Amino acid sequence: MFFKKKLQMKAIGRLPKRGVSCFTPFNKAKSVVFIFDPDETGIEDAINYLEEILKGRGINWKGIILDKSNKRGADFSPRADFILVSKKEIGFNGVPRNIEKLFPADTEYDILLDFSTENEFTSSYISRFVSAKFKIGRYCSGDDSPFDFITKTSDQTPLSFLKQTIHYLESIKPA
Repeated sequence: MFFKKKLQMKAIGRLPKRGVSCFTPFNKAKSVVFIFDPDETGIEDAINYLEEILKGRGINWKGIILDKSNKRGADFSPRADFILVSKKEIGFNGVPRNIEKLFPADTEYDILLDFSTENEFTSSYISRFVSAKFKIGRYCSGDDSPFDFITKTSDQTPLSFLKQTIHYLESIKPA
């Protein structure tokens, strides 16, 4: 376990340092990337809701399915706009293989949404790797967060997190 943790810290240390974050209101975003676990209860409703909003507003988006188990959660495989990162595509230390091909260095998103409920290395690494102006995550007990904005909801459902986050991002007026 200690060896694996040391490899993870090295992997994070090799990532390029991030510049200053830039608050982006949700209604002004042009591109959004989001990370989620298909086995989480209620995730399908949240992703369908988000997809409907993004398409309705003409926002470009990319969804990352972080499927690290063999459970049968929501099935997003027939949808073309999602990238599946399966258990076999994740190295021993938790770093996804070929992540550079999935997220080229010249691609920057306005907003990154991470639906992860736990402080988990692979989703944290992807959140750090992806170039986004403003990074948003769910509250979880962890020490080193890659996010600029963290939301804690009372009922802990993904749909509640999404609605609350969108509400905050549309309510806050940039300076």
